[in-house]
Amino acid sequence: MTESSNQSSTGFFLYSLLVLIPSIDTAYKYFKLPGIIVYIFVGLIALFVAVKWVVPFVRRSIPERVLLILTVLMFVGLIGFSAVGYSLATSGRFGAGSDADDALVMAAVDVVAGVHPYTKLTYLNNPISPMPGAVIIAIPFAVTGTIYLLNIFWLAILFFVLRRNGGTVLAFSSVALMLAISPTVLQNLATGSDYVANTVYIAIAIWLLIASVADKAAPEWHRIASAIFLGIGLSSRSNFFVLMPLVFSALFQLGSLWQAFKYLGIAAISCVAITLPFYLWDPANFSPILVQASKVTSIETVLPFAGVLIPLSGFLTAGLLGLRRYKPNEAAFYWHCAIAQFVILIFTTVLHSIKLGKVDIFVGQSGYGMFTLVFAAIAFSLTYFGEPNDQNIETARSNS
Repeated sequence: MTESSNQSSTGFFLYSLLVLIPSIDTAYKYFKLPGIIVYIFVGLIALFVAVKWVVPFVRRSIPERVLLILTVLMFVGLIGFSAVGYSLATSGRFGAGSDADDALVMAAVDVVAGVHPYTKLTYLNNPISPMPGAVIIAIPFAVTGTIYLLNIFWLAILFFVLRRNGGTVLAFSSVALMLAISPTVLQNLATGSDYVANTVYIAIAIWLLIASVADKAAPEWHRIASAIFLGIGLSSRSNFFVLMPLVFSALFQLGSLWQAFKYLGIAAISCVAITLPFYLWDPANFSPILVQASKVTSIETVLPFAGVLIPLSGFLTAGLLGLRRYKPNEAAFYWHCAIAQFVILIFTTVLHSIKLGKVDIFVGQSGYGMFTLVFAAIAFSLTYFGEPNDQNIETARSNS
Protein backbone atom coordinates (compact mmCIF):
# COMPACT_ATOMS: atom_id res chain seq x y z
CA MET A 1 0.00 0.00 0.00
CA THR A 2 1.15 3.56 -0.66
CA GLU A 3 1.51 6.18 2.04
CA SER A 4 -1.75 7.81 0.99
CA SER A 5 -3.54 4.49 1.33
CA ASN A 6 -2.39 4.09 4.94
CA GLN A 7 -4.52 6.95 6.20
CA SER A 8 -5.30 7.22 9.91
CA SER A 9 -8.76 6.43 11.19
CA THR A 10 -9.25 10.15 11.76
CA GLY A 11 -8.40 10.86 8.13
CA PHE A 12 -10.77 8.14 6.96
CA PHE A 13 -13.71 9.59 8.88
CA LEU A 14 -12.97 13.14 7.77
CA TYR A 15 -12.70 12.06 4.14
CA SER A 16 -15.81 9.91 4.44
CA LEU A 17 -17.86 12.77 5.86
CA LEU A 18 -16.75 15.03 3.04
CA VAL A 19 -18.05 12.39 0.63
CA LEU A 20 -21.29 11.77 2.54
CA ILE A 21 -22.37 15.20 3.77
CA PRO A 22 -23.00 16.65 0.28
CA SER A 23 -25.87 14.16 -0.11
CA ILE A 24 -27.62 14.67 3.20
CA ASP A 25 -30.07 17.03 1.51
CA THR A 26 -31.89 14.09 -0.03
CA ALA A 27 -31.88 12.12 3.22
CA TYR A 28 -33.20 15.18 5.06
CA LYS A 29 -35.84 15.90 2.42
CA TYR A 30 -37.58 12.55 2.91
CA PHE A 31 -36.64 11.46 6.45
CA LYS A 32 -35.53 14.63 8.28
CA LEU A 33 -32.90 14.31 11.05
CA PRO A 34 -33.28 10.52 11.55
CA GLY A 35 -32.65 10.07 7.85
CA ILE A 36 -29.38 12.02 8.06
CA ILE A 37 -28.18 10.00 11.06
CA VAL A 38 -28.99 6.65 9.42
CA TYR A 39 -27.49 7.74 6.10
CA ILE A 40 -24.19 8.89 7.66
CA PHE A 41 -23.95 5.73 9.80
CA VAL A 42 -24.68 3.32 6.95
CA GLY A 43 -22.46 5.32 4.58
CA LEU A 44 -19.47 5.17 6.91
CA ILE A 45 -19.85 1.41 7.25
CA ALA A 46 -20.18 1.00 3.47
CA LEU A 47 -17.07 3.07 2.78
CA PHE A 48 -15.09 1.18 5.42
CA VAL A 49 -16.13 -2.16 3.93
CA ALA A 50 -15.21 -0.93 0.44
CA VAL A 51 -11.76 0.24 1.51
CA LYS A 52 -11.03 -2.73 3.77
CA TRP A 53 -12.36 -5.63 1.70
CA VAL A 54 -14.17 -4.85 -1.56
CA VAL A 55 -11.46 -2.98 -3.48
CA PRO A 56 -8.62 -5.27 -2.30
CA PHE A 57 -10.73 -8.21 -3.53
CA VAL A 58 -11.27 -6.47 -6.88
CA ARG A 59 -7.52 -5.88 -7.21
CA ARG A 60 -6.63 -9.49 -6.42
CA SER A 61 -9.42 -11.43 -8.04
CA ILE A 62 -11.15 -9.55 -10.85
CA PRO A 63 -9.28 -9.40 -14.18
CA GLU A 64 -9.11 -6.20 -16.18
CA ARG A 65 -11.46 -7.52 -18.84
CA VAL A 66 -14.13 -8.49 -16.30
CA LEU A 67 -13.95 -5.10 -14.62
CA LEU A 68 -14.46 -3.40 -17.98
CA ILE A 69 -17.49 -5.61 -18.62
CA LEU A 70 -18.87 -4.60 -15.21
CA THR A 71 -18.30 -0.97 -16.16
CA VAL A 72 -20.27 -1.39 -19.39
CA LEU A 73 -23.09 -3.07 -17.49
CA MET A 74 -23.06 -0.25 -14.94
CA PHE A 75 -23.49 2.39 -17.61
CA VAL A 76 -26.15 0.41 -19.46
CA GLY A 77 -28.04 0.14 -16.18
CA LEU A 78 -27.65 3.88 -15.62
CA ILE A 79 -29.11 4.63 -19.04
CA GLY A 80 -32.14 2.48 -18.27
CA PHE A 81 -32.53 3.98 -14.80
CA SER A 82 -32.29 7.55 -16.10
CA ALA A 83 -34.72 6.95 -18.96
CA VAL A 84 -37.36 5.47 -16.67
CA GLY A 85 -36.67 7.88 -13.82
CA TYR A 86 -36.80 10.93 -16.08
CA SER A 87 -40.09 9.77 -17.58
CA LEU A 88 -41.59 9.44 -14.11
CA ALA A 89 -40.07 12.71 -12.85
CA THR A 90 -41.50 14.72 -15.74
CA SER A 91 -44.90 13.03 -15.66
CA GLY A 92 -46.11 15.18 -12.78
CA ARG A 93 -47.22 12.14 -10.81
CA PHE A 94 -44.70 12.79 -8.06
CA GLY A 95 -44.98 16.56 -7.67
CA ALA A 96 -43.62 19.50 -9.63
CA GLY A 97 -40.13 18.04 -9.81
CA SER A 98 -37.03 20.02 -10.80
CA ASP A 99 -36.90 22.65 -13.53
CA ALA A 100 -33.11 22.52 -13.90
CA ASP A 101 -33.47 20.30 -16.98
CA ASP A 102 -36.22 22.52 -18.33
CA ALA A 103 -33.95 25.57 -18.04
CA LEU A 104 -31.15 23.86 -19.98
CA VAL A 105 -33.43 22.52 -22.69
CA MET A 106 -35.22 25.83 -23.22
CA ALA A 107 -31.99 27.80 -23.37
CA ALA A 108 -30.19 25.32 -25.64
CA VAL A 109 -33.09 25.09 -28.09
CA ASP A 110 -33.31 28.89 -28.24
CA VAL A 111 -29.57 29.19 -28.92
CA VAL A 112 -29.85 26.77 -31.83
CA ALA A 113 -32.84 28.74 -33.14
CA GLY A 114 -30.93 32.02 -32.86
CA VAL A 115 -33.20 33.33 -30.09
CA HIS A 116 -31.93 34.94 -26.89
CA PRO A 117 -31.95 32.09 -24.35
CA TYR A 118 -32.53 34.16 -21.20
CA THR A 119 -35.87 35.84 -21.78
CA LYS A 120 -38.20 32.99 -20.81
CA LEU A 121 -39.20 31.38 -17.52
CA THR A 122 -39.30 27.69 -16.68
CA TYR A 123 -42.56 25.93 -15.87
CA LEU A 124 -41.91 26.78 -12.21
CA ASN A 125 -41.66 30.46 -13.20
CA ASN A 126 -37.95 30.59 -12.51
CA PRO A 127 -35.51 32.47 -14.78
CA ILE A 128 -32.80 30.55 -16.63
CA SER A 129 -29.76 30.21 -14.33
CA PRO A 130 -27.10 28.16 -16.21
CA MET A 131 -24.50 30.36 -17.89
CA PRO A 132 -23.76 30.07 -21.63
CA GLY A 133 -21.04 27.43 -21.29
CA ALA A 134 -23.42 25.01 -19.61
CA VAL A 135 -26.10 25.73 -22.21
CA ILE A 136 -23.74 25.15 -25.14
CA ILE A 137 -22.43 21.88 -23.66
CA ALA A 138 -26.02 20.67 -23.23
CA ILE A 139 -27.11 21.44 -26.81
CA PRO A 140 -26.62 17.92 -28.29
CA PHE A 141 -28.76 16.42 -25.53
CA ALA A 142 -31.37 19.18 -25.47
CA VAL A 143 -32.13 19.17 -29.20
CA THR A 144 -32.35 15.36 -29.34
CA GLY A 145 -34.66 15.08 -26.32
CA THR A 146 -32.07 13.12 -24.32
CA ILE A 147 -31.18 15.64 -21.62
CA TYR A 148 -31.42 12.79 -19.08
CA LEU A 149 -28.26 11.31 -20.64
CA LEU A 150 -26.15 14.43 -20.03
CA ASN A 151 -24.95 13.31 -16.60
CA ILE A 152 -24.26 9.76 -17.78
CA PHE A 153 -22.26 10.97 -20.77
CA TRP A 154 -19.94 13.05 -18.59
CA LEU A 155 -19.59 10.29 -16.00
CA ALA A 156 -18.46 8.04 -18.87
CA ILE A 157 -15.93 10.66 -20.00
CA LEU A 158 -14.68 10.89 -16.42
CA PHE A 159 -14.21 7.12 -16.38
CA PHE A 160 -12.13 7.19 -19.58
CA VAL A 161 -9.97 10.10 -18.41
CA LEU A 162 -9.26 8.54 -15.01
CA ARG A 163 -8.63 5.11 -16.52
CA ARG A 164 -6.10 6.46 -19.00
CA ASN A 165 -4.24 8.30 -16.26
CA GLY A 166 -4.73 6.05 -13.26
CA GLY A 167 -6.12 2.66 -14.20
CA THR A 168 -9.44 0.84 -14.28
CA VAL A 169 -9.78 0.33 -10.52
CA LEU A 170 -9.40 4.05 -9.88
CA ALA A 171 -11.79 5.00 -12.69
CA PHE A 172 -14.42 2.43 -11.75
CA SER A 173 -14.28 3.23 -8.03
CA SER A 174 -14.62 6.99 -8.62
CA VAL A 175 -17.81 6.62 -10.63
CA ALA A 176 -19.23 3.70 -8.64
CA LEU A 177 -18.59 5.52 -5.36
CA MET A 178 -20.77 8.45 -6.39
CA LEU A 179 -23.56 6.15 -7.53
CA ALA A 180 -23.45 3.81 -4.54
CA ILE A 181 -23.04 6.36 -1.78
CA SER A 182 -25.11 9.33 -2.96
CA PRO A 183 -28.90 9.31 -3.33
CA THR A 184 -28.62 12.87 -4.61
CA VAL A 185 -26.59 11.69 -7.62
CA LEU A 186 -29.34 9.20 -8.44
CA GLN A 187 -31.94 11.94 -8.02
CA ASN A 188 -30.00 14.13 -10.44
CA LEU A 189 -29.85 11.29 -12.95
CA ALA A 190 -33.61 10.77 -12.68
CA THR A 191 -34.57 14.44 -12.93
CA GLY A 192 -32.07 15.47 -15.61
CA SER A 193 -30.53 18.17 -13.39
CA ASP A 194 -27.03 19.00 -14.59
CA TYR A 195 -25.24 19.51 -11.26
CA VAL A 196 -23.32 16.23 -11.64
CA ALA A 197 -22.35 16.81 -15.27
CA ASN A 198 -21.48 20.44 -14.55
CA THR A 199 -19.00 19.53 -11.82
CA VAL A 200 -17.63 16.53 -13.70
CA TYR A 201 -16.61 18.49 -16.80
CA ILE A 202 -14.99 21.15 -14.62
CA ALA A 203 -13.04 18.39 -12.81
CA ILE A 204 -12.06 16.78 -16.13
CA ALA A 205 -10.86 20.10 -17.57
CA ILE A 206 -8.75 20.78 -14.47
CA TRP A 207 -7.36 17.23 -14.51
CA LEU A 208 -6.40 17.42 -18.19
CA LEU A 209 -4.83 20.87 -17.89
CA ILE A 210 -2.71 19.95 -14.87
CA ALA A 211 -1.69 16.62 -16.41
CA SER A 212 -0.67 18.21 -19.71
CA VAL A 213 1.41 20.92 -17.98
CA ALA A 214 3.07 18.37 -15.69
CA ASP A 215 3.93 16.16 -18.70
CA LYS A 216 6.80 17.96 -20.39
CA ALA A 217 6.44 15.72 -23.44
CA ALA A 218 2.77 16.62 -23.99
CA PRO A 219 2.09 18.61 -27.17
CA GLU A 220 1.35 22.30 -26.69
CA TRP A 221 -2.08 21.94 -28.26
CA HIS A 222 -3.09 19.57 -25.42
CA ARG A 223 -2.48 22.35 -22.91
CA ILE A 224 -4.22 25.00 -24.99
CA ALA A 225 -7.23 22.76 -25.68
CA SER A 226 -7.52 21.88 -21.99
CA ALA A 227 -7.38 25.56 -21.03
CA ILE A 228 -10.06 26.45 -23.58
CA PHE A 229 -12.23 23.60 -22.31
CA LEU A 230 -11.77 24.85 -18.74
CA GLY A 231 -12.86 28.32 -19.82
CA ILE A 232 -16.02 26.96 -21.44
CA GLY A 233 -16.73 24.98 -18.27
CA LEU A 234 -16.22 28.04 -16.07
CA SER A 235 -18.95 29.73 -18.08
CA SER A 236 -21.49 27.51 -16.34
CA ARG A 237 -21.81 28.47 -12.67
CA SER A 238 -19.83 31.15 -10.89
CA ASN A 239 -18.98 29.06 -7.81
CA PHE A 240 -16.24 27.24 -9.73
CA PHE A 241 -14.16 30.41 -10.02
CA VAL A 242 -13.11 29.97 -6.38
CA LEU A 243 -11.06 26.94 -7.47
CA MET A 244 -8.72 29.01 -9.62
CA PRO A 245 -6.15 29.75 -6.85
CA LEU A 246 -5.71 25.99 -6.47
CA VAL A 247 -5.35 25.49 -10.22
CA PHE A 248 -2.89 28.40 -10.44
CA SER A 249 -0.81 26.92 -7.60
CA ALA A 250 -0.70 23.47 -9.24
CA LEU A 251 0.23 24.90 -12.66
CA PHE A 252 2.93 27.10 -11.09
CA GLN A 253 4.45 24.22 -9.13
CA LEU A 254 4.25 21.59 -11.89
CA GLY A 255 5.10 23.94 -14.73
CA SER A 256 6.17 27.53 -14.26
CA LEU A 257 4.79 30.91 -13.24
CA TRP A 258 4.54 31.86 -16.91
CA GLN A 259 2.55 28.72 -17.71
CA ALA A 260 0.18 29.33 -14.79
CA PHE A 261 -0.60 32.84 -16.07
CA LYS A 262 -0.65 31.73 -19.71
CA TYR A 263 -3.09 28.83 -19.47
CA LEU A 264 -5.40 30.43 -16.93
CA GLY A 265 -5.31 33.49 -19.17
CA ILE A 266 -6.41 31.33 -22.10
CA ALA A 267 -9.17 29.87 -19.90
CA ALA A 268 -10.29 33.38 -18.93
CA ILE A 269 -10.37 34.51 -22.57
CA SER A 270 -12.35 31.39 -23.49
CA CYS A 271 -14.82 32.03 -20.67
CA VAL A 272 -15.32 35.66 -21.67
CA ALA A 273 -15.62 34.76 -25.36
CA ILE A 274 -18.46 32.36 -24.56
CA THR A 275 -20.23 34.54 -22.01
CA LEU A 276 -19.88 38.14 -23.17
CA PRO A 277 -21.84 37.87 -26.46
CA PHE A 278 -24.89 36.58 -24.59
CA TYR A 279 -24.62 39.38 -22.04
CA LEU A 280 -24.22 42.08 -24.70
CA TRP A 281 -27.12 40.58 -26.64
CA ASP A 282 -29.53 41.73 -23.92
CA PRO A 283 -27.85 42.85 -20.66
CA ALA A 284 -31.15 43.49 -18.88
CA ASN A 285 -32.30 39.90 -19.41
CA PHE A 286 -29.02 38.11 -18.70
CA SER A 287 -30.57 36.13 -15.86
CA PRO A 288 -27.64 33.87 -14.76
CA ILE A 289 -25.88 36.75 -13.01
CA LEU A 290 -29.06 37.86 -11.28
CA VAL A 291 -30.08 34.34 -10.25
CA GLN A 292 -26.68 33.27 -8.97
CA ALA A 293 -26.10 36.55 -7.17
CA SER A 294 -29.54 36.42 -5.55
CA LYS A 295 -28.69 33.15 -3.85
CA VAL A 296 -26.19 34.97 -1.65
CA THR A 297 -27.41 38.58 -1.70
CA SER A 298 -30.83 37.46 -0.45
CA ILE A 299 -29.26 36.64 2.92
CA GLU A 300 -27.54 40.00 3.37
CA THR A 301 -30.23 40.81 5.94
CA VAL A 302 -28.46 38.23 8.13
CA LEU A 303 -24.88 39.12 7.15
CA PRO A 304 -24.15 42.40 5.38
CA PHE A 305 -22.07 41.99 2.19
CA ALA A 306 -22.77 38.23 2.18
CA GLY A 307 -22.74 38.39 -1.62
CA VAL A 308 -19.05 39.26 -1.43
CA LEU A 309 -18.04 37.46 1.76
CA ILE A 310 -19.37 34.02 0.78
CA PRO A 311 -17.46 33.65 -2.51
CA LEU A 312 -14.48 35.38 -0.91
CA SER A 313 -14.44 32.72 1.83
CA GLY A 314 -14.16 29.98 -0.78
CA PHE A 315 -11.53 31.90 -2.73
CA LEU A 316 -9.40 32.51 0.38
CA THR A 317 -9.81 28.89 1.45
CA ALA A 318 -8.55 27.76 -1.95
CA GLY A 319 -5.68 30.23 -1.75
CA LEU A 320 -4.54 29.02 1.66
CA LEU A 321 -4.87 25.36 0.72
CA GLY A 322 -2.97 26.06 -2.48
CA LEU A 323 0.15 26.92 -0.49
CA ARG A 324 0.74 23.16 -0.19
CA ARG A 325 3.07 21.53 -2.70
CA TYR A 326 1.34 19.25 -5.22
CA LYS A 327 2.29 16.28 -7.29
CA PRO A 328 0.54 15.73 -10.65
CA ASN A 329 -3.16 14.98 -10.05
CA GLU A 330 -2.75 13.77 -6.48
CA ALA A 331 -5.53 13.24 -3.96
CA ALA A 332 -4.70 16.33 -1.85
CA PHE A 333 -5.45 18.69 -4.73
CA TYR A 334 -8.95 17.30 -5.24
CA TRP A 335 -9.61 17.23 -1.49
CA HIS A 336 -8.78 20.92 -1.49
CA CYS A 337 -11.15 21.56 -4.41
CA ALA A 338 -13.89 19.77 -2.47
CA ILE A 339 -13.17 21.74 0.70
CA ALA A 340 -13.28 25.12 -1.10
CA GLN A 341 -16.70 24.28 -2.55
CA PHE A 342 -17.83 22.88 0.80
CA VAL A 343 -17.01 26.13 2.61
CA ILE A 344 -19.29 28.06 0.26
CA LEU A 345 -22.03 25.46 0.60
CA ILE A 346 -22.01 25.40 4.40
CA PHE A 347 -21.62 29.17 4.75
CA THR A 348 -24.63 29.80 2.51
CA THR A 349 -26.70 27.08 4.16
CA VAL A 350 -26.10 28.35 7.69
CA LEU A 351 -26.97 31.95 6.82
CA HIS A 352 -30.03 30.91 4.84
CA SER A 353 -31.24 28.75 7.72
CA ILE A 354 -30.81 31.67 10.14
CA LYS A 355 -32.83 33.87 7.80
CA LEU A 356 -35.68 31.34 7.61
CA GLY A 357 -35.54 30.52 11.31
CA LYS A 358 -35.30 26.81 10.55
CA VAL A 359 -32.82 24.31 9.16
CA ASP A 360 -32.77 24.43 5.38
CA ILE A 361 -30.21 21.91 4.18
CA PHE A 362 -28.26 23.20 1.20
CA VAL A 363 -30.64 26.09 0.65
CA GLY A 364 -33.44 23.68 -0.16
CA GLN A 365 -31.86 22.62 -3.43
CA SER A 366 -31.06 18.96 -4.07
CA GLY A 367 -27.92 18.99 -6.13
CA TYR A 368 -25.77 21.82 -4.80
CA GLY A 369 -23.78 19.28 -2.80
CA MET A 370 -22.61 17.79 -6.10
CA PHE A 371 -20.19 20.71 -6.46
CA THR A 372 -18.37 19.19 -3.48
CA LEU A 373 -19.13 15.50 -3.93
CA VAL A 374 -17.60 14.96 -7.37
CA PHE A 375 -14.23 16.35 -6.29
CA ALA A 376 -14.44 14.46 -2.98
CA ALA A 377 -15.24 11.17 -4.74
CA ILE A 378 -12.26 11.56 -7.07
CA ALA A 379 -10.04 12.45 -4.11
CA PHE A 380 -11.33 9.53 -2.01
CA SER A 381 -10.63 7.09 -4.83
CA LEU A 382 -7.16 8.54 -5.43
CA THR A 383 -6.43 8.30 -1.70
CA TYR A 384 -7.54 4.71 -1.13
CA PHE A 385 -7.72 3.07 -4.55
CA GLY A 386 -5.21 4.93 -6.69
CA GLU A 387 -2.08 2.87 -6.16
CA PRO A 388 0.41 3.43 -8.99
CA ASN A 389 1.84 -0.10 -8.84
CA ASP A 390 -1.51 -1.81 -9.22
CA GLN A 391 -1.59 -4.52 -11.88
CA ASN A 392 -4.76 -3.12 -13.41
CA ILE A 393 -3.16 0.31 -13.77
CA GLU A 394 -0.18 -1.08 -15.59
CA THR A 395 -2.45 -3.12 -17.85
CA ALA A 396 -4.58 -0.06 -18.57
CA ARG A 397 -1.55 1.98 -19.48
CA SER A 398 -0.19 -0.67 -21.78
CA ASN A 399 -3.58 -0.89 -23.50
CA SER A 400 -3.95 2.88 -23.93
